[in-house]
Amino acid sequence: MGEAILQADDFPNAFRFPLPLDWEGAPPAEPIKTLADVLAWLEPMAANVVLMREHSTAFQPDAALDAAQQLLRNVDRLSAHLAHLGEKDFPRCTANPGTLHNAEMAIVEIVRWLRSKTPGVSEKNEPEPRPVVQLRGIAQNPIVNGKIVKSLSEPRYKVIEALIAAGPDGLSKPDLESQSGKGDAVKYLRELRKLTGWKSAIKMAGGPWQRYAIVHR
Repeated sequence: MGEAILQADDFPNAFRFPLPLDWEGAPPAEPIKTLADVLAWLEPMAANVVLMREHSTAFQPDAALDAAQQLLRNVDRLSAHLAHLGEKDFPRCTANPGTLHNAEMAIVEIVRWLRSKTPGVSEKNEPEPRPVVQLRGIAQNPIVNGKIVKSLSEPRYKVIEALIAAGPDGLSKPDLESQSGKGDAVKYLRELRKLTGWKSAIKMAGGPWQRYAIVHR
């Protein structure tokens, strides 16, 4: 049996729950007695996935996805124990989310749920929304709302890249043209919105002085 992580010394029935036998990787460093303990274990693991994504190399292109999937599988195993903490509505995980974007979104939702159940956690610690479009280099197919779509031409790629870099606030038409280097930037956005999956990902300016943006969640 593995090292016990759910310890019930403070509970009336004095249950003790061992780490699941199929647990993957290193066990939590501290015993888990409350949902706050689950959150304290999960947040650094989630941050590590982000670091792996940002520093991925051609030799380890799937390292971040593998780490995220392992984390979700362990959370799913742990969820079976959380009923003993009085929480029976812990969100179930998708053990094989398919893409890194989907895996990270699943982790964010679990972190948000834990924070909503954990008193005293500041709202400022809420995970930052992420763009629903993930570019992986001009030679690779982008991911839009968790689905792999057709590769982009160089002009379209530059326009989307500029909007992602701008964040949720997006860019005005002049700024978009300047930062993408494409005078017909808005034309490329209109074309993309006609393709499967893109319409819900691109926010168009609705009038003068409004901005273009990639949707963030």
